[in-house]
Amino acid sequence: MSLVRGLWAVGSKVADPLAEAAFFEAMGAIRKSVDRRAGPDGESIVVFMTLGGVNFHLTNRLRYENGDPPPADARFGRLGLAHFVLDVTDMMRLADRAVGLGATEIHPRLHLTAAHGEMKAAFLRSPGGILFQLVERLREADEDFARTYGGVPTERIIG
Repeated sequence: MSLVRGLWAVGSKVADPLAEAAFFEAMGAIRKSVDRRAGPDGESIVVFMTLGGVNFHLTNRLRYENGDPPPADARFGRLGLAHFVLDVTDMMRLADRAVGLGATEIHPRLHLTAAHGEMKAAFLRSPGGILFQLVERLREADEDFARTYGGVPTERIIG
């Protein structure tokens, strides 16, 4: 039995996520939500969108490039496609399997609540250097979730 349900999203780093989102909206994308977070190096913006049935997000700061252990990789500062996101049924089990097969965790595993819902997440690098994320979606960003979400993303390290 596969623990992977499918490709959930593709993430890209861009200089101006809101301007890039406007471009993709003009191309037919649908903006689902925007998260903003103040940080020591300025505001982080993540725009969640869909286009042609594919989820994607645009951000000016990638979660795993800020120097959290293990140390950030110089490649993380570049603009462009950053990583792909797999929708999985058991994030902890599959992350452990990936590490056992030679993947490197590039950020501590997290429990996240944000405008796009609630999930567990692991950020990894394959033995060949491909960056990917595993997400186990716990709660979708539906109307009920929108009524309870206060607009401020939360996260805690797990596992």
